[in-house]
Amino acid sequence: MHLPTLTALADRLEQAGKALASNADEQELASAASSRACDLRSAGRAAGLAGRISLQSPTSVAAATAPPTAGTSPKDVHAWWEGLTEDQRRQAILAHEDTLANQDGIPGSVRNQLNRARLERAQAELVQRVVSS
Repeated sequence: MHLPTLTALADRLEQAGKALASNADEQELASAASSRACDLRSAGRAAGLAGRISLQSPTSVAAATAPPTAGTSPKDVHAWWEGLTEDQRRQAILAHEDTLANQDGIPGSVRNQLNRARLERAQAELVQRVVSS
């Protein structure tokens, strides 16, 4: 591979990294604002959801960890997240990483970690493609 091509790829990776870092910062701020704005009704809805889910069956575990559908308000997404146990959150992250990384209402710190992991994988894949060429 030629040096100009590698340089161009490196520049694109750097730009993508800066964009993701900026996006992560914005998500962190939005999530913090959303967390503060979450009222008792949202917490009550999350508690009600958690109380209705029986974690005895695989189907209910999948239902509990499936993220809210597109168009769900950030407040309701946040309430859903807060209603999950740590184990359910890990399961949700493993099964729905791409969705959660971009869903308003998910804590910014979580979205930041997910987006940074995605960036690292994308960089590794790009490097692998360059090396294989």
